[in-house]
Amino acid sequence: MSGAQSDFERFREHLSAHGNGGLVHAVAARAAIGNWRAAMCSQDDVRQLLERWGIASAALEPIEHALAAAWNARAAAYAPYSRFHVGAAVLGSCGRLWCGANVENSSYGLTLCAERAALAAARAAGGEAFLLLCVAADTEEPISPCGACRQWIVELAPHALVAMVGSKGAERWCTPAELLPWAFGSEMFHRQL
Repeated sequence: MSGAQSDFERFREHLSAHGNGGLVHAVAARAAIGNWRAAMCSQDDVRQLLERWGIASAALEPIEHALAAAWNARAAAYAPYSRFHVGAAVLGSCGRLWCGANVENSSYGLTLCAERAALAAARAAGGEAFLLLCVAADTEEPISPCGACRQWIVELAPHALVAMVGSKGAERWCTPAELLPWAFGSEMFHRQL
């Protein structure tokens, strides 16, 4: 359980740009639990961790809703070529949720991934402070965002966590910087020489 504790602290620190407490701590807790669920085996372990962190299990409901929304978004995917349906959901710090699904095109380079669709929907709706981006596909192991989506996540949701979930319940949680170290960023523009 010490691994879950260190993940909780690391994720809570990463999310601190959104403030402290409430939904921020719940997202950090659920991320730590998601990464260590396979090693824990019991609901008692989860309950003990939540008690240690001062988080009620009901506080995890928005996160569970976001994970379920990513799974449900897969149904809206347009994937006639790959038949690979992916769903994504973005949870804002205000508790609002935006979803997206992959939309393929016969000119494959024009395909829009679920992660970018969800982030675009969130930005178009005025969302800015994102706590979590969930991505789900019918794969045994958690699905990882492609390189283009990783750049989008780093740019539009740098202070969020990324939850990748597989069909058998496996989860992998990380920060955008862990997904794409040394990302291309706006700080590279207009440098003084």
